[in-house]
Amino acid sequence: MAGSRAAPPVPTPKPTPAPSALANGLARSLQRELKAAHLSDELTAKIAGDIQSNFDIAKAFRKVRLRNADEPDTVFFAGRDEQ
Repeated sequence: MAGSRAAPPVPTPKPTPAPSALANGLARSLQRELKAAHLSDELTAKIAGDIQSNFDIAKAFRKVRLRNADEPDTVFFAGRDEQ
C-alpha cells in the first residue's frame, strides 16, 4: 500500500464546565430585562455558558504578570496612510 497514511486522530472536545451561579444570574437577568420575548430557556443557558467562558478568559488574563517596561504587542494609529 504505497502512499497510504493513517488518518490523524480526531481531537476530543473538552467538556465545558457548568456556568457559575453568577453567570446564570446574569443570563436570567438579561432574560427578564428583555421580558423573555426572544430568549428561550435553551438560549439563556447558552448565554450563561458564554458569560462563564468570558469569566474564565478574564481569570486567565489576570494570571499574566506584566512588568512596567512591557510594551503593547501592536501599536494602533487611527487615520489614513499618507501617500
